[in-house]
Amino acid sequence: MSEICPHCGQPLPSETTFDPTEGMVYRGGQALHLGARELIVMQALQGSAPRPMTAARLQALIGGRTPARRVIFVLRRKLSAIGLAIENHNRAGYRLVERADR
Repeated sequence: MSEICPHCGQPLPSETTFDPTEGMVYRGGQALHLGARELIVMQALQGSAPRPMTAARLQALIGGRTPARRVIFVLRRKLSAIGLAIENHNRAGYRLVERADR
């Protein structure tokens, strides 16, 4: 029996899926809600995969005064709970990957 999403009541998929309209990431029977800036970063990293996205580009997408590195810090913590990670590729940017230790 699959687990149920606490937000919509639907069964959770086992593979990684992303619902940008709801700001949700589903993976391995788990649901993860993202804030607005986290959602922007997640969409950008998914869209550029497997290539890294530069910090400058992420900052331009986020806008405002919140540093991209702060959003990435929070998003990394959230994504680790579902077996995903954000790698830092020196001078190339950031890339979304599956955690190796999972």
